[in-house]
Amino acid sequence: MSRSNLHRLISPKSIAVVGNRGADFAIKESKKLGFNHKIWAVHPTLDKLEGIQCYRDIKDLPEAPDATFIAVNAESAIEIVSDLKSMGGGGAVLYASGFGEVGDEGAKRNQRLFEAANGMPLIGPNCYGFVNSLDRVALWPDVNGCDHVSEGVAIITQSGNIGLNMTMQSSGLPIAYMFTVGNQTNTNIADIIHAMLDDTRVNAIGLHIEGIKDIKSFDSAARRALKMKVPIIAIKSGKTSASAKIALSHTSSLTGSDELFSFYFERLGIARVDSVPEFLETLKLLSTVGVIDHNGVASMSCSGGEAGMMADLIDGMEIAFPSLTDSHKSKVKQTLNEYVEVDNPLDYHTFIWGDRKRTSKCFKQMINGSFAATMLLLDWPKTSESEQKDWDTTLLALSDAITGTNE
Repeated sequence: MSRSNLHRLISPKSIAVVGNRGADFAIKESKKLGFNHKIWAVHPTLDKLEGIQCYRDIKDLPEAPDATFIAVNAESAIEIVSDLKSMGGGGAVLYASGFGEVGDEGAKRNQRLFEAANGMPLIGPNCYGFVNSLDRVALWPDVNGCDHVSEGVAIITQSGNIGLNMTMQSSGLPIAYMFTVGNQTNTNIADIIHAMLDDTRVNAIGLHIEGIKDIKSFDSAARRALKMKVPIIAIKSGKTSASAKIALSHTSSLTGSDELFSFYFERLGIARVDSVPEFLETLKLLSTVGVIDHNGVASMSCSGGEAGMMADLIDGMEIAFPSLTDSHKSKVKQTLNEYVEVDNPLDYHTFIWGDRKRTSKCFKQMINGSFAATMLLLDWPKTSESEQKDWDTTLLALSDAITGTNE
């Protein structure tokens, strides 16, 4: 399977859907994203699917589709893949289960699927497929929360439901691609990483994995990302024997020593996180700020309690709140009330609360230090819009400090 073939599948100019349940969503979700190229539907008995006239057989299509979403049973899926290959199709997403994850019979069926594809890229089987928010296509059997973006992160997961739930995030993470890979019959995680590295619109990659099927290819992809300075972060299932057993039955993935994986990721420059919120927030940071070049950061809040909690929060982390130099401290001090003790984390008190110009001057002096990044703690209250004005003013003051406006 060549990468050019994979690009044809994931950035199609024509799509076909086969089946009913799940296939209908692939049409709806692609249209919702704004896909305005050819869409064909195939079903042996239905006249229309989501308003599109149905062909009775995949071989009846007027031309070979770039991408096909197959939502039929496992045996029928193999036949359709064989037909697509003969037609010159670009590739397919297989929603069906019943392959390598269900024992010897499933493994044999998986081998037949592999042979039927004969190099034509397949995503799955036993997966939800993918959403490409950049090119406005969703070969996806359910709702999703992605919106069109011009750049952003690529997420690759071995769980359809986790992938779906991640698309529903409301924290402002720009999701360029969401892939669920399932059993990885002939397209594995490494293949998709390479495809993402080929796309300059992708600025960070997130992996949710249960196990790695091809260490050599994964190693190559991760090292390429490291060389290109495209950050990868990972959250991995299989820490316990119970979750490792679930991984085997879920996507036929074998998991190894959790400690070994941690060392392996570290060697490849892959940052490992332990929860979905941490995963999404880290991706957002990498997408918007990029990789920071050292670990010294600053924190700003109007509360001594918050400043103290921030200082405690980094305990055990490879993050530091470096002290300000005397010169830097003096410049920050000049923007604040005489009673404020300047430090890092900074409690700038509420003497300047609601004063956009004075707050901006304080923030500007603070962020002019030699920090890799500066954080502002701000939590909007659940009150009326008019009562939130001072919180909005604080955020605007930060924007002014960064852009040098309103001085």
